[in-house]
Amino acid sequence: ASLRYRKAELAALFEEKRALLSELLGSEVALEMPAILAEAPGSRNGAAYLSVPEAKRAAVRAIHERYRAAVGRIRAESFGSLSEDDVQKLDTLRKEQRSALAGLLTTDELTDFDLGTSNLAGWLKSQFRGAALTQEELRSVFRRFQGSIDAASLAVLGEGLDLGKASAELLATGGPAEELFGEARTAELRRARDPIYRMYQAAFVRAGIPDEVLNQVYEVQRAAIQDSNRRIYDSATSVQERQRLMEESQETARKSLRDVVGEEAFQRLVEGGTLPFLRVGRSKSTPP
Repeated sequence: ASLRYRKAELAALFEEKRALLSELLGSEVALEMPAILAEAPGSRNGAAYLSVPEAKRAAVRAIHERYRAAVGRIRAESFGSLSEDDVQKLDTLRKEQRSALAGLLTTDELTDFDLGTSNLAGWLKSQFRGAALTQEELRSVFRRFQGSIDAASLAVLGEGLDLGKASAELLATGGPAEELFGEARTAELRRARDPIYRMYQAAFVRAGIPDEVLNQVYEVQRAAIQDSNRRIYDSATSVQERQRLMEESQETARKSLRDVVGEEAFQRLVEGGTLPFLRVGRSKSTPP
């Protein structure tokens, strides 16, 4: 038998022993897990257990490990090819696990535990990379998606969510983020994950320019970049015309930036050398 199968068998035996002792003693028993099954200190599930109040941690671990052991045994015995009966068993196990956890944890505690164990949570965090979501915001967006798909089935079966479609819609106008956070906060999150915004942000911090000016510049420049890119990358545009449009776009960006921030701040940005189109412009005469 494979190592994976032997580990699944060992986990099942361990959980049966713990369940029997718990039944005899009338409360959950925390046993030391065999080293081969124990979570590494920095593992995802290890961090999830630490998110649970200490008084509930042993019981949560027992419920979750019992679930994982049962799922592991079904998957090992199926050799990667789940039958309809296997899927039904997995669904039953999931519902039993969710019911047991919900009876033990508060709504927020359960969501925080899910954030540490669910594949869906990892995907959501990647969508907001660069943006500082509060814990409550992360909980609410997680629940928004968890309510429309079966997160446990996603982890077990790898199905249930079109990630490409969900990613495109998440921060779009009228999308889930706007429904949860409102237009202003969603615009802030959208900016924070944009590498162009982060480039401007680094340059403006170095130049000592306020955030409100940064946001104004970003919106102006983003609209200009989108417009110029449509023309530059049009299949009908010749190589020579494309080069001319790129130079024109850079010059327009320099002028609009100067108009918004003023001459003194503009020169600090030029001296900072962080913005590529300003480095290009330093060799040219750029009248105020």
